[in-house]
Amino acid sequence: MDAVRDQFDVVLIDAGPTRGLLTDAAMVASGDVVKPTLAGGLDAKGVDDLNLTSHASATG
Repeated sequence: MDAVRDQFDVVLIDAGPTRGLLTDAAMVASGDVVKPTLAGGLDAKGVDDLNLTSHASATG
């Protein structure tokens, strides 16, 4: 992403709804993350898991 970061204002990376290698790689490559979700209990758990991954990739 660093090679093209200055060429674009926004780059959208559409990862699947499951947490896997592609989703993790997309989050590591991203500066910001938008996570659309439903308001259900399991959806909130998934958002928590993604937040942990986002934080871990941002800090190290």
